[in-house]
Amino acid sequence: MASPTPPDPSDLDLPIADYLARRPEAVTVFLALRLACVGCDFSAFDTLRQALSVHGITPNVFLDRLDSVHLPASDGSIPTSLQGETA
Repeated sequence: MASPTPPDPSDLDLPIADYLARRPEAVTVFLALRLACVGCDFSAFDTLRQALSVHGITPNVFLDRLDSVHLPASDGSIPTSLQGETA
């Protein structure tokens, strides 16, 4: 399995839907930070940077959390929580 690509700060200017298509592992960060952007009708238009600003989350906090997400296993399973968090 290839090593994960580190989060790219320039991706913050992508529409949320495009960002999630590029980095599906970010869904766990959205849910952990209680961002209801996943599946929102506006996710096709609003950028990730705009959403973070509206929700009072700094880009550094988001990118740090994303960097700590363990990628799905080779069997295609999806991580359910971030390291150190409980459901």
